[in-house]
Amino acid sequence: MGTSALKTGGYLFASFLALGAYFLMFEFRYMWYLGASEVALLRLCNVACILAIVALWACFPSPLLVALIALVGLIFPPFYDQRSFAAVDLPFAGVVLFGVGLQVAATYLWRVHK
Repeated sequence: MGTSALKTGGYLFASFLALGAYFLMFEFRYMWYLGASEVALLRLCNVACILAIVALWACFPSPLLVALIALVGLIFPPFYDQRSFAAVDLPFAGVVLFGVGLQVAATYLWRVHK
């Protein structure tokens, strides 16, 4: 196995780790005690953000755009319905910044890889 294949494997691992952390942060924060229609809407928006990030990695790996999409994806539920979802408070803001940071780090790896 060559160095190039090893690097590609590392980039893929970092990307899956970043996307997995993003998905779990979203699920653990917002997917409690919801009706079926709210769950479907949130999952659809979450998957759309993940697909947008992957598309950016493949076509145009911009750290700024990836950070913006990841940030919007993690904080949009309280703006959608303030009664059903917990507000973005200071402890969760740190978690959000960590998740966005993982996405940006994976984006930098994809920029180097291309």
